Amino acid sequence: MAEDLDVDVIGQVRSDNRGRPRRRRTLIVLDSRYVVVLQASERKDCDFEFVTAFPASVACLANIRRGSSVVQKRRHKRKPQSCGD
Repeated sequence: MAEDLDVDVIGQVRSDNRGRPRRRRTLIVLDSRYVVVLQASERKDCDFEFVTAFPASVACLANIRRGSSVVQKRRHKRKPQSCGD
């Protein structure tokens, strides 16, 4: 029986030298356990570049959500993993 996978896309912004908000990083939180960090790419052939990924505690996620805004929330059906294919 497959469970659902929760995916939250979180956007972080900061002010530039003129005080205008600029997009800083995009965080993808998987099942409230794992965080993937992406940043806007300067290359024209891709939108984002991978920065890092790490397992996250409840306190870490609370800190991330406090200073960020949730851009999108999704629920995906997990596909069963194949054994030996």
